[in-house]
Amino acid sequence: MNGQLSQRARAAAVALWQVVVIGMVWMTAGWLIWMGVMRNQPEWYRCCWGSQMDWDAMQTVVVCFFGLWKLMLFAMVLAALWLTLWSRRLKRIA
Repeated sequence: MNGQLSQRARAAAVALWQVVVIGMVWMTAGWLIWMGVMRNQPEWYRCCWGSQMDWDAMQTVVVCFFGLWKLMLFAMVLAALWLTLWSRRLKRIA
């Protein structure tokens, strides 16, 4: 029973590590794109957010979004680390 549980926990840990890597790549790409947008500040992009939004408000929203995204990734890293260590311990017991 412990062997099966160990395999499932290991598979979950590997899947979670893959999700973390994909999330980090997405976040990095999104941040680089946002830096390019902030450098050029195209008018059409501001119109997509609504005519009442100014660049300072847009920047605040985006920084808060990426901050929350980093916190979520940090929680997933902790969960993946815990799953990895737990699966190793189960493997030793079995």
